[in-house]
Amino acid sequence: MWPEEEIDALLNPLRSAQSDRQDIEVKEAVGGLPVSLPETISAFANGRGGTIVLGIAEKDGFEPAQGFKAQPVAEALAQMCRDKITPPIRPVIDVASYHDSTVVIAVIDEADPLDKPCYVRNRGRYSGSFIRVWDGDRKLSHYEIDRLLENRAQPTYDRE
Repeated sequence: MWPEEEIDALLNPLRSAQSDRQDIEVKEAVGGLPVSLPETISAFANGRGGTIVLGIAEKDGFEPAQGFKAQPVAEALAQMCRDKITPPIRPVIDVASYHDSTVVIAVIDEADPLDKPCYVRNRGRYSGSFIRVWDGDRKLSHYEIDRLLENRAQPTYDRE
């Protein structure tokens, strides 16, 4: 569980920078999951991992979003990670109280090198693989994807 002090410690640097960071993504998610969220999950899994905080309004100074419903969003997030990402991601998802509201916090671990690239299933490996750069998700190039696939196995140069 996340105490308010830890959530403040997570969000205060974002407030100072007025922006997300390479390892933290904040979304309002009022009315459901943002359509760009699978890209962020892929990006975190293909990089060093990261934290997603849903129910926080960046435009309002990183304060709780009005009208956010944490429980259905948390359930939808868990289903998204299972059904829309290949390989499926198993994040730690918490619903936490924050400033008389609730937020959803998901910690996405870096994928095992044998599982990379992690991609958005309906877009395919070469169109749906992302990496986190600064505060955004960038599509991996064909070159980067090919290198990740090559790194899945032990090289056999010596044997050849």
